[in-house]
Amino acid sequence: MFQTDYVGGQRLFPIADTVLTNISISGARKSGDAFDARSGFGIWANELPEPGEGPAAGTATFNNLTLTNNAVDIRNTTTTSRSSATDDVEQNGHRGPNPSAAVSLRKTPLVHRPVGCRIHFQGTLLPQGISKSTPAPPAQTGLSESAPNCPELPRPAGPTLKETRPSVCKARALQSGPPGGRAMPVHVFVDENKSRGLTLAAAHVPADEVAVNRKALRSLLLPGQERLHFNNETHARRQRIIEVIKGFHLMVDLYRADTDTLAARHLCLQGIVRDIAPTAERLVIERDESILAQDRRLLHEARDRFGCFDTLRWDLLVPKADPLLWVPDAVVWSWVRGGRWRQAVAPFCQLRQV
Repeated sequence: MFQTDYVGGQRLFPIADTVLTNISISGARKSGDAFDARSGFGIWANELPEPGEGPAAGTATFNNLTLTNNAVDIRNTTTTSRSSATDDVEQNGHRGPNPSAAVSLRKTPLVHRPVGCRIHFQGTLLPQGISKSTPAPPAQTGLSESAPNCPELPRPAGPTLKETRPSVCKARALQSGPPGGRAMPVHVFVDENKSRGLTLAAAHVPADEVAVNRKALRSLLLPGQERLHFNNETHARRQRIIEVIKGFHLMVDLYRADTDTLAARHLCLQGIVRDIAPTAERLVIERDESILAQDRRLLHEARDRFGCFDTLRWDLLVPKADPLLWVPDAVVWSWVRGGRWRQAVAPFCQLRQV
């Protein structure tokens, strides 16, 4: 299921750069109960997730998609137009036109080649299309470089594309990509701590978990509070925040320097860009007005140096602008503080070489 968060009638963070490869969806059945109208869909662009919210917005692409034995293979009733494609999707054991009422496909002969299904969700006007997509390049298989003790996990069968709360090990395996597919894109959020030298924390959040994690963090705000600042929270509140973060599908890389200097900060930032270049699509760093120009220049040069100039976008934001900046703030404070606080975040943290 695809859905988009809305605030005040305005959509937030449309689905983007989402590519799923070698996907098989089967067995989606009608529930026969009070939720029957919202069941039985192999792929669903949710029209109205909650009262006051709107339809899914953005784009998702499926490569090598197989749909079998679903009550409805693809549901996108939010579309106001039809589109056609030059290829088809394998459904119910044969290739042919998609039965979804909102999709029209030209039938082609059965051949063994990758096909893709690109579904567009564009606000209140949601033209949906299915088209041939360029297959994603093969990813490295085996163990994740960033989590060497976490093997990649097999893709679950059935209509569910993701589990509700996978373990940290599974989240790291997903970032290294399924066998034969592209690594799942991540968003990376960075904050620093200047106690005992300089430590930067880079929190890696799977792109499809960004919106739900933001909601969870906003729910922790007290009345009148614009942001979470871990240093100013009580011990009880800190424990609660850490418990919420533990439930996220993320990992945190830590970059440390002995001295708090601009040169040391930029070495750490270069290390972050170097390490996230293969998988990250967005980098968000807490904004420091005193060195804003230097950070912008460094990030521009680092993207070019590490070959991600066209694939990695970055932002320098104040903490209240994106709740996911509160994650590295909490984690880096806990790591530097040591003791039980470091033990609480250690399972999903690792030190990286600058």
